[in-house]
Amino acid sequence: MDENKDFEDWGETESGDERNLPLRPLPEPLENDRHVYRTAVYALTGGILISLLGGIWLASNDKDIPQMLVAVASACAGALGALIAPNRG
Repeated sequence: MDENKDFEDWGETESGDERNLPLRPLPEPLENDRHVYRTAVYALTGGILISLLGGIWLASNDKDIPQMLVAVASACAGALGALIAPNRG
């Protein structure tokens, strides 16, 4: 007997025959999904804030700010600006 009894292969039945799974309608494009857009904006904003706070903390402890921290903050700011900018065309 198979130890993984809970696992079900979606392409075959118990007898080994392939099933005809019903087709589902495709979801709307991600361009119209507000949750994905908001999640991306929140994640990029969080990346900027974490980098900024990390830089402030390092500077207050008289330590050098790594270039990687500056690069992450810059990349997040650029991506956020591209998301927020209005589409022309």
